[in-house]
Amino acid sequence: MTDSEGHKVVVCDNGTGFVKCGFAGANFPAHIFPAMVGRPILRAKSKEGGTMLKDVIVGQQAADLRHSLDIQYPMENGIIRNWDDMELLWDHTFGEDCLNIDTAMSKILLTEAPMNPKKNRERLVETMFEKYGFQ
Repeated sequence: MTDSEGHKVVVCDNGTGFVKCGFAGANFPAHIFPAMVGRPILRAKSKEGGTMLKDVIVGQQAADLRHSLDIQYPMENGIIRNWDDMELLWDHTFGEDCLNIDTAMSKILLTEAPMNPKKNRERLVETMFEKYGFQ
């Protein structure tokens, strides 16, 4: 769905366990993937089950290779605790692997925990507008 100006409206639910994302007007999320970031335990270039182990692996790939990775969860009880890792998840969400959108030509609707601290909310909005360039 697009707004009156033709901008896509992205809906993103950043959960502690899963990220659910898609577009406004859809009945279901376009993508659901684990909200996890993994880094290889051994820092050598290697392949694991046909997948090249990179410096950082996120989402479903991280879940599939969890036995070879040090897994981190950027959210705790619905509140972002590790902003760098959360940005890696958003890069994955908005990039080619998931939504594949031009964030500068899109709007975003985010969910948040009921008791999300004001500083977290401010940083979240700042990141979406300044780093990703949402409308």
